[in-house]
Amino acid sequence: MNDHVDLNRDQNTGHWVQQSTGTFPQLRSEYFVDSQKGFAVGDSGAILKTVDGGANWVRQNSGTSATLYSVRFIDANTGWAVGGNYNQDNYSYYGTILKTTDGGFTWNDQSSGVGTILHSVFFLDANNGWTVGDEGQH
Repeated sequence: MNDHVDLNRDQNTGHWVQQSTGTFPQLRSEYFVDSQKGFAVGDSGAILKTVDGGANWVRQNSGTSATLYSVRFIDANTGWAVGGNYNQDNYSYYGTILKTTDGGFTWNDQSSGVGTILHSVFFLDANNGWTVGDEGQH
């Protein structure tokens, strides 16, 4: 996805159309819980939420400045966003995992335990999931 643009599925035609999200960070991934409720994540910790099928997007407070590359939900309330960043103070990378249990209103940091950026996340249920990062780390 490009800066300031997201994709919105037209309910009448089923085709994807470009739409402004009103955000400056580049968006990297999106996930829809159902036909109306969805999330998009991206640079500078950007998390956007829609409850009307993508017609309108509202920025959520992620509590991080890390780039978020992937977002996934197991139900309407429980989801994860992953990413990471480069720490210039000690010249190292770090992975970021955020979790929400209230439908995206609040996001809590979870320790990734890896020194690499995480690019994708998938969960089977609230306790079993995977992330994939640089250099095959997870």
